[in-house]
Amino acid sequence: MDFLNAIFLAATATALIPIIIHLVQRRRVQQVVFGSLRFLKKTSHRVVHRRRFEEFLLVLLRALALAVLAFAFARPFFERSAAEGQVGGKTALGEEAVLVLVDDSYSMRAEDRMERAKLEVLKALREADPAAKVGLAAYSSQYDELAPIGAKQSLAEEAVRRLEPTWRGTNLALALRQANQVLTRADRNEASRRIVLIGDFQESSWKSSGDWTLSPGIELALRNVGESPVQNVFVGRVAVPRLVVAGGFVEVISATVRNLTDKPLADAPVAFRVNGEEKGSLTVNLRPGEEAPVRFRHKFTEPGDVVGSISVKAADELPQDNVAYFCVHVTPRVHVLLVNGDRGERAVLNDGLFAKAALVPQVEGVASPFEVREIAPEDMKPSDLEGMDVVLFLNVSKVPGELTAGGGFGSPLGRFVAAGGGLGFACGSKVAPEEFNSTFGGLAPCTLAKRAMAAGDPPVVINQVDLRHEIFSEFAQPHTGDFSLAEFSQYFLVSHSLQAEVPARFSNKDAHPVLLERSFPRSAWERQGADAPRPSATQSVGPNRSHAERGNEGGMGGKTILFVSSWDLEWNTLCLKGVFVPFVHQVTKRLCARRTGSVRTFAVGEEIAHGVPKGAVVKTRRLSDKPNVVEWERAAEVRPAASGDAASVAFAPDKPGVYEVAHQGGSARFAANLDPREPDFRPLDTKVLLSTVHKGPTLEGERAAGAVSVVAKATARERIENRQRLWRYLLLAALLALTGEMFLATRIGRA
Repeated sequence: MDFLNAIFLAATATALIPIIIHLVQRRRVQQVVFGSLRFLKKTSHRVVHRRRFEEFLLVLLRALALAVLAFAFARPFFERSAAEGQVGGKTALGEEAVLVLVDDSYSMRAEDRMERAKLEVLKALREADPAAKVGLAAYSSQYDELAPIGAKQSLAEEAVRRLEPTWRGTNLALALRQANQVLTRADRNEASRRIVLIGDFQESSWKSSGDWTLSPGIELALRNVGESPVQNVFVGRVAVPRLVVAGGFVEVISATVRNLTDKPLADAPVAFRVNGEEKGSLTVNLRPGEEAPVRFRHKFTEPGDVVGSISVKAADELPQDNVAYFCVHVTPRVHVLLVNGDRGERAVLNDGLFAKAALVPQVEGVASPFEVREIAPEDMKPSDLEGMDVVLFLNVSKVPGELTAGGGFGSPLGRFVAAGGGLGFACGSKVAPEEFNSTFGGLAPCTLAKRAMAAGDPPVVINQVDLRHEIFSEFAQPHTGDFSLAEFSQYFLVSHSLQAEVPARFSNKDAHPVLLERSFPRSAWERQGADAPRPSATQSVGPNRSHAERGNEGGMGGKTILFVSSWDLEWNTLCLKGVFVPFVHQVTKRLCARRTGSVRTFAVGEEIAHGVPKGAVVKTRRLSDKPNVVEWERAAEVRPAASGDAASVAFAPDKPGVYEVAHQGGSARFAANLDPREPDFRPLDTKVLLSTVHKGPTLEGERAAGAVSVVAKATARERIENRQRLWRYLLLAALLALTGEMFLATRIGRA
């Protein structure tokens, strides 16, 4: 037997109090001889002996009640009991689950961190109680179980010897959540549960876990193998344009170079390569801890997947992160159908004139990524949508009925959007709200209400712009344009816009929307009912197949965008400002982003999914930095879609570089890079980590090796006592003793 609060055993001394009182106050019997009572002598002796026995029993009950109460407050329990069971011949206190987590992310490639981590793992395994159930897992941006809890120690030790660092990033929150889930499964009944976390604990590896904490009773021990600083220079995330058109404008490819050494980086050469050929270079100068952007300009002349890299030459401890790769999906020109509702003789009121001049500038030597065809709304036919990526309705509220026949996604316009096309709307004096809502209801981002401004009202400006939105991100840098310079004398109010995103608003007190955007996922088609024709990325064939359909292999829907004012001088002066041309470009690019904006650059370990024809034989390859050299090739598993002729393949790159998905019908390339936060070796304050995720005992460093077992044992003792709860039976015994004492005291008193 053991006691949780053994200090209360001192209270058993109170059992002596009734005995002392009895000895001090007991009655002293005097013998007096009476002649007339000499025949009652034997009777008196019997009464006296019985009374002494009853008084002794009364004192005993009082002392027993006090002693039992003291035992109850000491909270006794049995280390070995049938209720607790035994594990490998050990007592209940020997029931312990220990889960060792070891970091195998890219940062463990620095110095000898991985070797030190292996030694710490072996040390933790051998320090565990022989009866403990031990498990092993590796963590990075994902959680990998190497040996389940309860496996033989030899299995865990063998897994440690095979362990090598990966190229993935680090996510400590994910690792702790997974470990907590493993230790709190319903089939786990160990009295003590402990996590031993081994790693280099970078500041970038800790992503806030909100209010989440480890479950009560789980101990956490940290062992840091990354206390020494690492001298590192690396290339951060590469940024490429979302839409790159063959033969179009010169594009900018950018990245960041960061110096995390304790020495200045002077005239370090940075090289820009495209398809293995160097296309540009520059030098950077960085002070310790400083970073700087690098930008290269390149014109992509042919459609297809173009891969490249940006690398810096520097003497540091980890040259592997001195290069970052990119992949650009270059598309043919974007085909735009411009439906102009006001083609009058007055140029200042001609919406299409300004939009067409912005999309296709008539400047010698300047190419445009757009190919624009202009028609009147009354001349528009369903066949005009063939081969188009974007349709812009300028000052239009009505189109021929055959374009909207079937309603919503059952109409030709609806099928165009469902296949990945984009619809843009700009208002004007020829737009009638009721007619517009009837024609484009269900496709436009909202419905139009009345005109907002009356005669004599002062003009308003655009003063709220979300620079994080893709359309306005181009204007985030200084001196890139100011939308508040344009004055608006009229615009439409809108309603039913809950499903729309509003990245820009006017300056009036109600902050009326300027621009509204709505995205249509493929599932929007399902809500139209079974009778609506079903769009498919493979339903069109031949030269008339639209670009929207050709680029929608992944099954994503399109977008619609509404500008509540005009694109001419009728209602505002925006078309005269410097922001107008890039704004029109950004809106048009945004409308076809689901086709041309497929992401081709990923992080190592991130899943890459790509659409392929159903039944195709697909292979994935890793390409060497040398042109036309394949490092490895593997057969890929094709996942058929739930319906239709589409399918997809998915894989996760295991190291930085260029990858390719190839099948009979074509191929696609992708670039994989390190998590841009992973090469940052600045240390994490582990006290912040501990205080955030753990509310109980925590230990760090060498103290964890021996002291954590004391903490674990204390917690195990408390769990065992809570399950046995012997104190309840002791309190019941004390109550019975006091009841007996009360009954006996009453009887003696009456006698």
